[in-house]
Amino acid sequence: MKKIMVVDDEPMIIRLVTKMLSPQYEVVGASSGKQAIELFEKEAPNMVLSDLIMPEMTGYDLLKRLKELHHTEVPFMFMTGDDDRSSESLGFELGASDYIKKPFKGDVLLRRVEKILKNENRMEELQRISSTDPMTGLLNKTSVQAQIEALLEKFPGILMVIDIDSFKLINDMYGHSMGDRILLRFTEILKQTVRSMDIVGRVGGDEFVVFCPRAKEENVVADKAAYTNEKLLEAARDLMGENMTIPLGISIGAALAPDEGTSYEVLFTKADKALYKVKQNGKHGYSMYRGSDHTAVKTKEPRNSFEDLKQVLEERNFIAHAYDASEESFRAIYRFLRRQSGKVPSRIVMLTMIPPASSAETDLTLDDASYEFRELLKSRLEFKNVINQTGSLQYAVIMPFCTEEEARAAVFRLLVNWKDTIYGKKYEIRYEESEI
Repeated sequence: MKKIMVVDDEPMIIRLVTKMLSPQYEVVGASSGKQAIELFEKEAPNMVLSDLIMPEMTGYDLLKRLKELHHTEVPFMFMTGDDDRSSESLGFELGASDYIKKPFKGDVLLRRVEKILKNENRMEELQRISSTDPMTGLLNKTSVQAQIEALLEKFPGILMVIDIDSFKLINDMYGHSMGDRILLRFTEILKQTVRSMDIVGRVGGDEFVVFCPRAKEENVVADKAAYTNEKLLEAARDLMGENMTIPLGISIGAALAPDEGTSYEVLFTKADKALYKVKQNGKHGYSMYRGSDHTAVKTKEPRNSFEDLKQVLEERNFIAHAYDASEESFRAIYRFLRRQSGKVPSRIVMLTMIPPASSAETDLTLDDASYEFRELLKSRLEFKNVINQTGSLQYAVIMPFCTEEEARAAVFRLLVNWKDTIYGKKYEIRYEESEI
């Protein structure tokens, strides 16, 4: 049953209106604007029916104050004996839905209230459709960002970027309908791990965002990672059979507000960097972003069959850009090519970022500049090249099947592209290269 708050300094009016509305609505009475404000959050009415002229706080003042305190769009209707058209105009300018003049009949009041609430229902449904992801029913990318931004203005918390590991294998091996079922089951699991105050949204195919206001402990992230990985694997085996061997799980990158930022965009970028660390270190775990020093926590399950081994070794979500390898992988590739010396022409290049002489010359952080340079390396170098971050401001690139002239030409193109960025105008790049 919809709830209506009736605000009037005359007790008789509250009793009269309550009698008129109570057959169809739950009615809460308040004898002043101050009392209405005190009751509003607790009662959460669907509509407010307020007298316009009251001592201490007018109906106008009440409407404005509720908007300031609760950012509410709850429909307001004023009751008034005033025939002044300017009063009516002011009310509509402030956001009132309707006016009704005293004295009024019960059937007239009921029709006016019903019309307002029907319009409100239609608006809520349209807003719900436009703000939610049609597959999962979670907030979509635009809405989750807006809601998290609003909370960040008031509360500290933890922002998490969650990615489903090996999800593409589900679509490849079992079809997209099974992929959809996994997404829906994952959504249910995710909802079980969050509180009512937390914000959850889907921002990509298999990428989700969670913001936990007032949370600050790392174990919040650790517990979610452990629980979700366990339950998702159970769900996958339930849907695809106990013999399912896909290394399904989730990875989480997290950033703490306000320590690492106070805007969604900044926190998302840093949480995404932390997520990248997890992906590079075996997946199925989490990482808290802490400047440039953050370490992934991970859990792995043994792979017992030949098919498992191939699935783990195979590169998924292949994109035609340079391969960003871990230190161990980079070393193995270098040693393999070294053994082919004289048979396969290959080069190794070392690129070092040189920051400005004075930190006062730029407000661009070293960590952000390094991250952007890595992204440039991945996108501008050929997909056969292999890159690895060897220091906080240093990268190495292996260029197999590449002559000295080709390597130098590739580096020159890269440096030209870097100069065109906001970071390239502040951070110089020095390089060395040689034959492997």
